[in-house]
Amino acid sequence: MSTISNVIRQVFELGDLETVQCHGKQRKKIEFSLRDISDQKIAFCLWGKFAEAIHSFSQQAEEEIKDIGELLASTQIGQCRIISTIYAIDKDWGWYYFGCNACEGKKVLPFSTSVKTVNGKETKSHVWWCEGCNQKITDVSPKFKIHVMVKDGTGEATLMLLDWTAQGIVPETALNLLDEDIDSFPEAITSLVGRTFMFGVFIEKDNITSKSGNFKVGKVWGELSMLLTAGVTESSTPSETGTTNYSGEQGSFLLMESEVNEDSVTTHQLNAMKLP
Repeated sequence: MSTISNVIRQVFELGDLETVQCHGKQRKKIEFSLRDISDQKIAFCLWGKFAEAIHSFSQQAEEEIKDIGELLASTQIGQCRIISTIYAIDKDWGWYYFGCNACEGKKVLPFSTSVKTVNGKETKSHVWWCEGCNQKITDVSPKFKIHVMVKDGTGEATLMLLDWTAQGIVPETALNLLDEDIDSFPEAITSLVGRTFMFGVFIEKDNITSKSGNFKVGKVWGELSMLLTAGVTESSTPSETGTTNYSGEQGSFLLMESEVNEDSVTTHQLNAMKLP
């Protein structure tokens, strides 16, 4: 008995949702393939509510899914999604900036600093200039600005995650992390290395004209762990409920609805694939 490990990364070649006769009953099924970051491929067939869920999620997609090689070769401004693994954090850029709390985190610049003495203690007050508000402000806070280096089986790229996108995958706020230790790079961020996500990426003019491998991210979907956790038997023979076989790189899985435990595809795992 072998189990699919945590290497399944990307759904592709998704077929149509079909209704077929199975043991005298009408059943929904859908066929698709999965591939990992090494471009190894496995064919799948899901039945019943799992097939309907996958189909429903795919119908909500408004942006194309590319691999990194296709992203780097893009010739049109637009948006796309990539599924890739973070292999490093670019620490040269730091991990935060100070942003205005009144205008969706627009970056602010230091304007002036004053020092007051209260009960024998000096207190510094900072004034900032916000281009969004076009005025001097004092209501600012640290915001995430993280540069992650990602890869798949086709290439590598650098993605910039600003505060509203990083919040979905970093378990702490920027303010809390800055309060903990201002001098070190937080473990809550470095622990992202080795994890796989779906990123909504903006393809901008510089990415096309100068072939810049640095992209801004508009949204991050939760970590994409394996889609199925059901065990499979190598070279198993067909049963009356269906067949299951695995043969390595070009292996395939044909799973009848009755063969898949209700808990083997969790809501969290399906939601990780859900498109807005």
